[in-house]
Amino acid sequence: MGEHHDDINIPKPVLGAVGALMLTSLVIAGMARSARVEAAARAAEARPEVAVLFQFGEKDDGSLEVRREPHGEPVAIAPESEGFVRGVLRTFSRTRQREGVGEDAPLELGLYGDGKLVLADPTTDERIELDSFGPTNRGAFARFFEDRR
Repeated sequence: MGEHHDDINIPKPVLGAVGALMLTSLVIAGMARSARVEAAARAAEARPEVAVLFQFGEKDDGSLEVRREPHGEPVAIAPESEGFVRGVLRTFSRTRQREGVGEDAPLELGLYGDGKLVLADPTTDERIELDSFGPTNRGAFARFFEDRR
């Protein structure tokens, strides 16, 4: 049998360019992460002008119950309806499960001076800016401000 040689000769300038590209990618990724952390810290410091607290839970029949704190009337959301609300609340629920936080603590729906509507979980520090999902989806949560019982 003949010998097989796997000698691969890569020119040094090519290796240098690949190394520089990798280093540049790491620097850019680090800067982006730093910017996200700073933005999250600034957002966490700001307080909403108006805020309501509410709890949510899924019932045995698959419906979702949302209740304003401290003594609001529960709002039932039928199964297979309001997919955006369900999806957002499921996101918070999964984060709480992953971090070992109970489901009993209320979420905070805050309206900021610049008009942003943000849903936040004070127990996990997770925040979702609802405006980024469009006016219809924003309105699905904004209605919880209307019931002021």
